[in-house]
Amino acid sequence: MNSDIDHHFGAVQRSVSSVTRDEKATKTVTLTRSYPTGIDDLWSALTNSERIQLWFLPITGDLNLGGRYQFEGNASGEIRECNSPTFLSVTWEWQDDVSWLEVRLSEAGENNTQLTLIHTAVAGPNLAQALLA
Repeated sequence: MNSDIDHHFGAVQRSVSSVTRDEKATKTVTLTRSYPTGIDDLWSALTNSERIQLWFLPITGDLNLGGRYQFEGNASGEIRECNSPTFLSVTWEWQDDVSWLEVRLSEAGENNTQLTLIHTAVAGPNLAQALLA
């Protein structure tokens, strides 16, 4: 069992950086991982409400560009940009804070897709919770 957990944690590349967004100090967490599936399948797993709840939480709302979503008991937000099947940008609204989430997909060999998740939040007292929510 531990080797399976070690494999999953070891499969993710992580970095944290300090950037400025809208003239505010922010922190950005970037996670990158490859999945043994095609880009269209991974895109569907990330954008189809029936599939999202299989790996995260139930989601409701308008899952189209400009629409708003709500994860059950967690964050909500707005879909800001969507370029299927390679790029998704949403706000991540949790408690009184708004942060920004981007997902980038790229082909990484035959039937492999690289996912890069970029989460940026304003530096403040709720920063760690916002990035981990």
